[in-house]
Amino acid sequence: MISHVERSADVTADQRPVFEYATDPARFADYVAGYASGRVTTSAGTGPGASYEWVAELGPLRLPVVERVVTWDGGRRADYEGRVGPVHFGSSLWVDDVGPGRSRVHVRIEWTHPPWLLGRVGDGLVRRLVATEVERSLARLERAFGPASSRTEPRSGDRAFEPDEVARLYGKRAARYDFESRLYRLIGFRIDRYRQMAVDALALQPGATVVEIGCGTGANFPLLERAVGRAGRIIGVDLTEAMLEQARRRVLLEGWPNVELVRTDAASFGFPSGVNGILSTFALTLSPEFDAIIARGARALAPGGRWVVLDMKMPDDWPPWLVRAAVALARPYGVTLGAGVRHPWDSFSRCLPRSWMRELYLGAAFLAVGVAGQRPS
Repeated sequence: MISHVERSADVTADQRPVFEYATDPARFADYVAGYASGRVTTSAGTGPGASYEWVAELGPLRLPVVERVVTWDGGRRADYEGRVGPVHFGSSLWVDDVGPGRSRVHVRIEWTHPPWLLGRVGDGLVRRLVATEVERSLARLERAFGPASSRTEPRSGDRAFEPDEVARLYGKRAARYDFESRLYRLIGFRIDRYRQMAVDALALQPGATVVEIGCGTGANFPLLERAVGRAGRIIGVDLTEAMLEQARRRVLLEGWPNVELVRTDAASFGFPSGVNGILSTFALTLSPEFDAIIARGARALAPGGRWVVLDMKMPDDWPPWLVRAAVALARPYGVTLGAGVRHPWDSFSRCLPRSWMRELYLGAAFLAVGVAGQRPS
């Protein structure tokens, strides 16, 4: 039985340095997903006849591999053959020049095994495991050479929603938003924990003023109230009247006199000067003006004040089919591939002197923090 997997990815670098990086045994541990350990068994580590022994971690399996180079077109293509137990395989890596400073990396792996060894069901599972590892490896190459087009880059049907479309989406879901968002716990998405992490990252003191962009139903208000106290001030901004109505009910029920609600597009909101913190959870990347919003908020922060964003992102190491399945699950809340490639942490690095980002939920979500510096005297 013969099976194969073939994948490709674009990277922003010239052809030769990409090829040299990808075929250098010293780099295998950096980018080859599942590479646990290994050694070169010939005097030369590259070129025709170079041989390797290494250990592959393929899903739950840990497998010894022997492999050697059979053809070598230095600077463009290398072909390998090897064995994993009773399974013989061949692999090829080639790099095409697709424009100035841009290359396309192709990987193909083909293997043969007796039909009795795995059967069709087992072969399908192995093929999926191999495809996932190849895709993870290509994602690491993309990161090694800087921004590049993603293997799951947005298509025309994946465009981000316009603000009026977002308002309609959330207007329809406002009454049941809190209940529905809690259902994501069933797939391990720790939404309450992530919200607490975001508020903690603000490092607010009693009496502080905080702005929440995309406050929605006010789900974060209890956490913010505990942080700033009754002497503090909370300004909630949202585009959707139906969501703000839910927030008003929450405020009245809790008797919070220090909460102000503002209905407007965040792109046109005027941040009050000297705020101590700005927060956005699962909202900012829905706006095409997210970069300008961050810049205006950064200028309004008091010295040492913090901008914090908790949101979704495109995971680097997920196979494309899983990315699209996750996006489909979250699409009723405005999540698209077009919004998933917006990176607020890059905006923080441009607008604020200190910033950092932490990935959550296996890379499908993030918590980004930016800290304002001292104002010039």
